[in-house]
Amino acid sequence: MKKEKRKLTEPDVAAAYIRISTDEDLQKWSLGGQEKELVELAARHGYKIYKIYRDAISGSKSARPGLDQLRDHMSAGKFSVILVVDQDRLSRMEPIDWELLKSEIREFRVKLVTPVQTIDFSDEDNELVSDVFNLFARHQRRKLKKAMMRGRAEAVANGSWFGKAPYGRKKIKNSRGKALVAVDPETGPVVQQIFAMYAEGNGSGIIAKELNRLGVPSPEGSFWDTCAVIRVISHPVHRGDLRRCENGRDIHIKSAFEPTVPVELFDRCQKILMRRKNGRTWQRLNVVTGLAAGVLVCAGCGKKLQVVPISSRYGNKRYGYYYYRHRVRGRNTTMSKPGCVAVHRVEPVDAGIIEAIKIIGSSPAVAGKLIGFKNTGKERKGLLSRLERLNKSEKQLALKKEKLLKLFLEDDWDRDMLNKKKKAIESEMKNIFNEIENVQSRLNLLAGVKLDTGTVADYLAALVNLDGEMSRLQQRRLIQALIPRVEVTLNGDMRIFPLITVDGVNNAGSKNFYRQYCARGI
Repeated sequence: MKKEKRKLTEPDVAAAYIRISTDEDLQKWSLGGQEKELVELAARHGYKIYKIYRDAISGSKSARPGLDQLRDHMSAGKFSVILVVDQDRLSRMEPIDWELLKSEIREFRVKLVTPVQTIDFSDEDNELVSDVFNLFARHQRRKLKKAMMRGRAEAVANGSWFGKAPYGRKKIKNSRGKALVAVDPETGPVVQQIFAMYAEGNGSGIIAKELNRLGVPSPEGSFWDTCAVIRVISHPVHRGDLRRCENGRDIHIKSAFEPTVPVELFDRCQKILMRRKNGRTWQRLNVVTGLAAGVLVCAGCGKKLQVVPISSRYGNKRYGYYYYRHRVRGRNTTMSKPGCVAVHRVEPVDAGIIEAIKIIGSSPAVAGKLIGFKNTGKERKGLLSRLERLNKSEKQLALKKEKLLKLFLEDDWDRDMLNKKKKAIESEMKNIFNEIENVQSRLNLLAGVKLDTGTVADYLAALVNLDGEMSRLQQRRLIQALIPRVEVTLNGDMRIFPLITVDGVNNAGSKNFYRQYCARGI
């Protein structure tokens, strides 16, 4: 928060602050009701309202857009009074944040006015009353929140439904006023159709494509995709079960509702889903199947090639291979046939790229080119702006840390609470300090700081043995850093475009617009 020199302010200029909380089910005041009350309060006291600041966020959070703007204008001397319908609209924050806010209000000689009291924080008695009120408000909020969470967990354990009804169901109330979910007559048949198609062996992509063809809107009101279909199939409510986590309790009630589909059909679909998931282990475990993923482009159509698993049967055995080929998505995000028939085995393509990387590693002259950086004014401006924000955050955390000692000496906190808060603040400061160093180093590079080209050349020389000394993941990251594009023709010939021109790596002509003098990831 930028503090400017305070200007002389007329004593009858006031700021009105109104807030509603998103984490409270019952609001004593609406935004409109608070605004009306404060306008009447200003008229009774003869105040002229400078601006009305609004927030729709929990009072326990110190970072609020409306409150931040109010603090900036207060530091600029725009007003001398803050109007609130109740002090808890402004406070209810942690003690350290409340102390910071009070110190700013006291520094700029601003008073806090409510319909029942006027608080001057320069007066110790007024400040004591305000602190007691703030502690009581925080205590009441926590007590109410815990009671609500316990009541909600108990209601869920008894079969009540909270929140939005899932797709295929609708919320109803029984004779005792208990909230339940029943089968929706409009979307329920769609869910039943999805389960029936999945049990017949159709994949989630085929089901999504069929629903889009029929014009059935998705749960979000747009097109269906594979994820939306899987969410419907895996939701336990369609079996009639209630599975929730409330107040730290895992609640699972079988047969709590009427099932959307027969239980046998639901269980069969879960087995199919699990079997298909286990069949794609290479995706779930993030196995590196192709080193050129993300950089390989078809020379015929200019589109990227992606890694696709293909299996073939020879006799009684099935063999799995990985290929580079096109994978085109239609407007509704379901799979459609690619426009190009290019298909390439992964092994020979990756082997050719590895040989190109080894050529780069065997050339010491490459180091001098790789350490050049683009020095654009736009990038430097963005880094300077980021550095300014980080320095501001570091100062705010340092101020918070100073307040900790004051709170401890005044017996507001015990030693355990002090150490806990201190560790949290020091952790934040450490992260910000590391980020400041990172931004500063990038600024130094842009400013022309010299790099040791000999050291870079030594590192690049290790590329000659990269296939034996690096993991598959490290090899792929290196390829993506040094070679932004590789073109492959239908007959398998490759044209490699490295970041720099290296003899023997590529045979590109004068129109090699992929040649760059900027190292990425080195």
